[in-house]
Amino acid sequence: MPTGLLWHNAAMTSEHGETGSGETSGTQPPEPESERPGQAASQHRDGSGAERGAAWRLATFGVLLYLLIGSILYPEWWYGFAFKGKILSPRYWANGFSYLGRYYALPTLGLVIVVVCVFIALPRAQRINRAKQLLRTATLAFHGVNGAILIGLLGSLLIVSFASMPDREVREAKMLSSIEGDVRQYLDTLKAKLEPQKPPLSQPTSFIYLSNETVTSLYSQYEDELVPSKVVEEQSNSNSAKAGVSVQQVVSGELSKSDLQKKTAEYRETQRSPERKLKELLAYLYKSGTLRRFGDFKSDSSDVKSLDDATNVLQSHAISIDRSALRRVRDRIMGEELTRLRADLRSTRGLFLIEGDWRVTTTNEAYVLTRPFVSDVTDSPVCEVKFPKVTLKPQTREVLDSLRTEPLRLAIFGNVLVGISDSSSAVRLDPVAAY
Repeated sequence: MPTGLLWHNAAMTSEHGETGSGETSGTQPPEPESERPGQAASQHRDGSGAERGAAWRLATFGVLLYLLIGSILYPEWWYGFAFKGKILSPRYWANGFSYLGRYYALPTLGLVIVVVCVFIALPRAQRINRAKQLLRTATLAFHGVNGAILIGLLGSLLIVSFASMPDREVREAKMLSSIEGDVRQYLDTLKAKLEPQKPPLSQPTSFIYLSNETVTSLYSQYEDELVPSKVVEEQSNSNSAKAGVSVQQVVSGELSKSDLQKKTAEYRETQRSPERKLKELLAYLYKSGTLRRFGDFKSDSSDVKSLDDATNVLQSHAISIDRSALRRVRDRIMGEELTRLRADLRSTRGLFLIEGDWRVTTTNEAYVLTRPFVSDVTDSPVCEVKFPKVTLKPQTREVLDSLRTEPLRLAIFGNVLVGISDSSSAVRLDPVAAY
């Protein structure tokens, strides 16, 4: 046999196999045809089951995430839900859904509308494919072990959040109570600053000094504003009068007396005591803003307020305080306020009402009462008032003579005679009344 033919037979045998002919080996399939449909169906069922499992794990993850966020943002509601038996209360559920509807319904509806508009804008053939693609992408991370790990991690965080909820509830209650106290204190301070004080002499009191002549003089200067001498009220009532009725018709008697009634009420001036005149005078001056009223100086500095609070706490526990050091600190903090106050008192004039504690010193002919405008500072301007002994009642003199170091709590109304100057830090008043 020729060499070429032998090589050709060997090649054909090598290509189609050594045991069979080329025709038989070439037509034999790699696997039986009867096994293909079963394996395809099994693979489809496995794929569908995996997708359903991933979808369930995604839904579980979403519920756990919602619970975790809710327990962090609204711990008070979930605390009652989990630890106070509110889970069985329909009203509690209704309150929760009402809150969600009130604050989250519109944002959620807006998001749904946006998503629907986006899908409507897509071609019809692509909508289902887009939805399937989004769902497949969302569930991709939850296939197999990854989904179990994510759910386990989120569940652990949720357990920690709920376990720590009672402690957080206590801490938040304390914090809210502290904030509420601070807000109440701030509002009280703001109210005291913004609301007007009660007018002087709003309540009955006794006088240790009253200058009748000065009160009468001041009262007479404002008498027209204080007391109307006569008020006439006229009330007319006509059943038959027309729009064209003239004065001549009334005078000539065309309208009878029964058709026109007149009522006149006169308020006569009553006799007023000097004390009553002083009360009305002070109320008028206070309302009109003419009266300068001084009490305990209120600093606008928060540092001064904190210092005063600490001082009050120490004093309430009978702890001694270094007054000189306290004055130095207040001098440093209140420097600008003291400068403005001195400038004001240097050029001040008019009527003053000063309320507070006064120190009494005695001379041969008079009692001198002094009071600082600002307490616990090194060099505060003071108000000085001198009462001649002959102008006071014997009982008042006995009280003033008995005072040694105790302050006397008084309100003194008077006219400024001298303001502070370079040589003196005292504002001297001519007293009108002391009570």
